[in-house]
Amino acid sequence: MNTIFRYLITILLFAPFFCFSNVRLPSILASNMVLQRNSMVILWGWADPKERISISTSWNQGLYSMCADEEGKWLFNIETADAGGPYTITFQANNQIVLSNVLLGEVWLCSGQSNMEYSINQLGASDFADTKTQLGNSDFSKIRLCNIKHQTSDKPIDTCQASWSILSAQTGFSFSATALFYGINLFEELKIPIGLINSSWGGTPAESWTSRKSLEKEADLQYYLKSPNSVNYEACKTSVLFNGMIQPLIPYTIKGVIWYQGEANRWDADIYGKLFRTMIQNWRAAWNRSEFPFYFVQIAPYNYNQEEAHELNGYLMEAQASALKLPNTGMISTLDIGDIYNIHPKNKQEVGRRLAALALKKTYNINKGPIEGPSCSGIEKSGNKIKVKFSNASLGLVTPANKNNLKGFRIAGSDNIFKKAIAEISENFVLVSSDEVSNPESVRYAFEDTVTASLFNSQGLPAFPFRTDSLPFYYRKVKISLDPDSSGEIFMNLSCKDTTAIIHFTLDGSMPGISADQFKQRIPISSNVHIVARAYKNKLTSPAYSELKYARHLAFQNKCKLRNSFAKQYSGGNNALLNGVLGSAEFRDGNWRGFEGKDLVARIKLNKKCNVNSVSVGFLEDQPSWIFLPEEIQFQVSSNGIIWHKLNTIKINASKPNPTKTVNLFAAKSDYNNIRFVKVKAKSLKICPDWHDGKGKKAWLFSDEIIVE
Repeated sequence: MNTIFRYLITILLFAPFFCFSNVRLPSILASNMVLQRNSMVILWGWADPKERISISTSWNQGLYSMCADEEGKWLFNIETADAGGPYTITFQANNQIVLSNVLLGEVWLCSGQSNMEYSINQLGASDFADTKTQLGNSDFSKIRLCNIKHQTSDKPIDTCQASWSILSAQTGFSFSATALFYGINLFEELKIPIGLINSSWGGTPAESWTSRKSLEKEADLQYYLKSPNSVNYEACKTSVLFNGMIQPLIPYTIKGVIWYQGEANRWDADIYGKLFRTMIQNWRAAWNRSEFPFYFVQIAPYNYNQEEAHELNGYLMEAQASALKLPNTGMISTLDIGDIYNIHPKNKQEVGRRLAALALKKTYNINKGPIEGPSCSGIEKSGNKIKVKFSNASLGLVTPANKNNLKGFRIAGSDNIFKKAIAEISENFVLVSSDEVSNPESVRYAFEDTVTASLFNSQGLPAFPFRTDSLPFYYRKVKISLDPDSSGEIFMNLSCKDTTAIIHFTLDGSMPGISADQFKQRIPISSNVHIVARAYKNKLTSPAYSELKYARHLAFQNKCKLRNSFAKQYSGGNNALLNGVLGSAEFRDGNWRGFEGKDLVARIKLNKKCNVNSVSVGFLEDQPSWIFLPEEIQFQVSSNGIIWHKLNTIKINASKPNPTKTVNLFAAKSDYNNIRFVKVKAKSLKICPDWHDGKGKKAWLFSDEIIVE
């Protein structure tokens, strides 16, 4: 009897732990949030299986109750009222959660890559003094900001880290600048609460934001299942951002989406149009709203410093525009407000204003003037000229300051070789001609990477880039890798994301044509080479080529000890500083070793004592990507690792502005014999300078091969 009694007491004492657990909410459901007005919104979370959950909402004095399912999940569909607040929502189970200061208004998801992600602080707060004054002098407390923390996942998950805040100068300057100005413009016109959810990540391609199931359904998109745009960057892998940063937001009720992305997909612009449309449809299906508004930004001109890529922007812009085939979409141009030397142009005020004008007209039926610039609507041949017709130009076409100085037009005949053209406005048309093309057939406008707007409608909006030809586009780069086998012998491997491509290559630095050697299997490399490789397919030649310089030297594959740790995502692979491979101007090429806010201090032990004639090292300068040259480089050698001989010290003005990206080689001569140890010290800038977008943030130092000869 005593045993039974003790058993019953134990059950009673621990019954709450067996039968109940605290109700839990996703982090996006929190105080200060905005819920979509006049809608059936969804509130959801977790509890114990079959546990009863009660919810009360203060805007309608509603009381709702249900039991969690067998997995402990619960979900309520609750009707919201017209815009207003603040309100409270109370969740009651074994515990109680009260969400306060909740508003009802308009909720927009803001997503994409760095031009959506970048905050005013990242762009340079000193350039936004007027915005600081505006935020300080006006009451924007009804604008709420929600940041989604970066997170990748190989599978769809239901949790993320989200945080809601009230707009102020402090919170606004650390939030997406594009989204911020979009929200302010909406609020000033609608006069109701605005909720902005920022789920973006710089440098990421659209396939990262698209579910695997959606890609699997499209034969044309199988490419992305096997070939993500960067195997060296976790966030670029297929579907990982949809899984980690979009899926957890569903089913939070939103009004629509604004999107700013595209730069990371320039290489596959020929299939990006299909990918982009699939992503939009994927998101709409996931939210079970087949036509919610989706408004996006056409990328801006930029000097990518790659001559072979001079038309990638045009093809990518064309692919973006193809999404307008879908209902309830809209696109704005930034052809006139970019910066060809800064991939993160600062004029996000106008980007936000144009997006808001688009939404106000198409979603809220409020006309704030024209929302689109001129679009090519057709051409007519007239002798040796082509007359280009435009829509959205009923009040006329203009050039800046009304000067007839149109630029960016090119024209071609039946040979499809485009020549620079003379263009002039005639009423609502543009007449295009070239002395080099007697019988023109096709026209292109603003199709090159660095061409900025020169043609506008009378309301000041730029004409969209266009082409009237239908030449097939093929742009694939070959990946070059040098891999050692178990015996230490080095082999060259060439591969292309397009596995059906034919790869031709040379080893002397010359451009490979169709008659050059075709790559079929790995090739042993025993001496210094300059590899150039190019992809061919169906009689199409990719203008993109890849090259790699390989240097076999005294320190090749020797031991290298580093004083400071490097970033894992930019490790450059095993023994990156002594593997013979020289990095390109692209910091994600897999050959660089990146140090964030740290110096490079490398100590190399040679396999045997040698006569050293020179020591050199490569550094990348890509200031728009926060990568700076070192301030100082020291070269030293030693025969015993104790007594060191200084070869040279090089001082560099590392903080001097330079918008281009370059690979820089620094060297020191030596006449020392019987050397066993080499040391290279490079002093990092550590912090981005005051004039830079990343003022006060850590600067990167990217180092490459240390060559000992």
